[in-house]
Order: sequence, then C-alpha cells, then structure tokens
Amino acid sequence: MIQQMGRENFLDIVDHVPFDLLFPNDDEARAMSGCSHSGDALSWLRERYPHALVVLKMDAEGALIEGPDQPRVHVAATPDTLTDATGAGDAFGGAFLAGWLTHRDAAQAARLAVEVGGWVVSRFGARPPADAELLARLARQPLSAVTGAGL
Repeated sequence: MIQQMGRENFLDIVDHVPFDLLFPNDDEARAMSGCSHSGDALSWLRERYPHALVVLKMDAEGALIEGPDQPRVHVAATPDTLTDATGAGDAFGGAFLAGWLTHRDAAQAARLAVEVGGWVVSRFGARPPADAELLARLARQPLSAVTGAGL
C-alpha cells in the first residue's frame, strides 16, 4: 500500500494517527523510512514517532523492538520450517498484544509473539487449529493469563 499510495502520501496520513504501538514488517519499515537496513529503519521510525513502541517484524530474523521506555531488543526467530506464512503477522500481533496487556513487558511480549508466529508459519493455512505444540509453547512463557485464554 505504501508504494501504491506513494511514500509521502502514506506518511501524511500515518503522521496524524496518535498510536502507541506500531507493528510494521521489515518491508513496510524500509518503505516508510527509505532505509535499506532494518536497524536504520527502526531508528527512523523511533525518531518520527517518539511516543510509540515500535515492534518491527523481520520474518526469519525475528523481531526488533524499541520504544520510549524500552531499549532496543532483538528477539530471535524460532527454528521452525516455513510451510505457509499466511496469518503469521496477525498471529504475531495478537500474541504480542496479549502479552503486552498482561504484563507490560515488551521484550517478553515479543518472545511470546515470535513463538506463536513460528508455530503459525510451520503449519498450512491462516488459522491452524491449536494443538499440543502450541499449548506447550504458551506454557513455556511466563504468561499464565495468556495460556488460559480458551485455546
């Protein structure tokens, strides 16, 4: 969408949205910033949106997070084999928000999000049914409120 609208038109719209969290994927962050390196794109986003926690989704490279009260942290991707990436970004975002709203620890929420995203990409379809492996991944996270979320 950024390329279709044009970078400046897109930024004119986004600059007027008072958001607290920003979840770009690596391609979106690079398109918004004009930077070719993920770390530089994150720095640009943090400078442009200083009040936002930026959660940069980097596929097989994991995630980079940084915010007003959150130093930059890289969370490595899981070793899962890519089968189908459909729905992984949404699953990542949902898991991050569940973790963030539970304990307000961005690094911990990103670790949960990477685990859930890794589980999704290793299965076919946007909404794979929850299984024992997903429940085990959730149980390894220090989020008792999330693991009991009706899966």
